[in-house]
Amino acid sequence: MDAPGTTRSAIRSMVPVLAAAVLLVPLGTGSLSGSGISLPGPEGIRMYGATPEGERLVNWAVSRYRAARLGLPSIDVYWHGDPTGCRGGQGYYDSGRLDLCPGVLINLESQHIVLHELAHAWCDAHLTQRQRVAFDADRGIPTWNSSNYAWTERGFEQSAEILAWGLGDGILKPAIPGDSRIATYVAEFEFLAGVPPLHDAPSSE
Repeated sequence: MDAPGTTRSAIRSMVPVLAAAVLLVPLGTGSLSGSGISLPGPEGIRMYGATPEGERLVNWAVSRYRAARLGLPSIDVYWHGDPTGCRGGQGYYDSGRLDLCPGVLINLESQHIVLHELAHAWCDAHLTQRQRVAFDADRGIPTWNSSNYAWTERGFEQSAEILAWGLGDGILKPAIPGDSRIATYVAEFEFLAGVPPLHDAPSSE
């Protein structure tokens, strides 16, 4: 639902052109277990303690950002064997550090989690305060990232869910309340990223 005084056409008029490309290592190259490896390119992604499957997962996620021409900042990615390394969850991002605890099984949810956490880094690097306020107003939520509000009421988390949806295969819908029409997600992804979703999303349910 649109917030008072905010329309989707107004939001679309504020879409930024964000086209910094990311370079990455081809999938399945070597093992990063116990090592810190920098992926080549203007943005450095360093992984620590990743299995070969974990390496491929992160490389795949970075490739999705590259395909959308969304440049990522430098990020240190740490892999953990249990959720304690991610504050009880499956992923946690803060100030250039990404902790991942996806468990043994790598699946669609694991892909979504990595895309979501990388989205936090991307938003921190690229979204202006004006864009964040406009996104919050459009979604009808009270804050960008105040700890006084629940996870689902923060623009920081809702934007990451929408970006992960648009960069993924479109099967897993954003786990957020509010307007859940596909057309809404498409418009909000385009507002945030400045490009259409990578998958062929229909304009309506």
